Amino acid sequence: MERRAKVALALGGGGARGLAHLGVLRVFERERIPIDLIVGTSIGSIIGGVYALDPHADRIIERGLQYLRSDRFQKNSFRRAMPIGRGQQVSFFESLKHKVRKHVAYQLMLARTSLFKQERLYRAIGGLVDGADFKDTHIPFYATALDLVSGREVILSHGRLVDAMVASSSLPGFFPPFRTDGMMLADMGVVCATPILAALRLGADVVVAVDLSSRTAFTELYQSSSGIDEMLRIANIGSAILEEIVLDKAHVIVRPEVDEITWADFSRPAEMVERGSVAAEHQVDTIRRLLGISETETPKAIA
Repeated sequence: MERRAKVALALGGGGARGLAHLGVLRVFERERIPIDLIVGTSIGSIIGGVYALDPHADRIIERGLQYLRSDRFQKNSFRRAMPIGRGQQVSFFESLKHKVRKHVAYQLMLARTSLFKQERLYRAIGGLVDGADFKDTHIPFYATALDLVSGREVILSHGRLVDAMVASSSLPGFFPPFRTDGMMLADMGVVCATPILAALRLGADVVVAVDLSSRTAFTELYQSSSGIDEMLRIANIGSAILEEIVLDKAHVIVRPEVDEITWADFSRPAEMVERGSVAAEHQVDTIRRLLGISETETPKAIA
């Protein structure tokens, strides 16, 4: 019997936009699209890890919406770490510039390695997976992070899930790097938000990428007012160019319509989930044709 292609779902970073991942997962589950492994970056690592641990999308969505309304999230959320107003089209680099321009934040960044303590991330996401380990997942799961020492992407696959999620979500400047085995791990999404290369390195035959990057990053007229504007603009352009190169290596790209949602705007979670569902539904037939499966088939995961 011919072996079915090994399918990897690559869940990209994007802060609040990542809620769209839940809608994608709901559609794939409903349509019986096989997922043999999940690779996540930043918010993609959080949602990917939670789903790999309990692959029931509707249950996770209900639980997630309750969590976003809870006092725990409101007090310790990523939104507080990135106070950007709604309606602004900003990348990570623009968010950093916004913070640096505030005198207090500037002084803090000169005095220490990050604006916020790592405990904030642990409080915000620790309860989602409790003490679960990678070996507890029902779907093989991997998180990616950037090692600031070697400059290389690191694929995390062992130990506590919460540690991997914290490492993958540690935005440089905002949170300190996660230190382990001589490495200083930070959010890989600053360099490349969608972990397609990691999925290929893990042996995937078909990579379905969920891209949450803004397509409007460069639509407004650029005006430089300082040297830091220009440095961050260059970094932003470099990241966008690399992202396009990497996205070319995916076999299918799911692009939820989330351009106007900022990284910190968690105010419309149900809408974000629905946008993910709509984008995924548009790609179901393409994925089925690529895998050579029909609507009536119920393929089983390889792992």
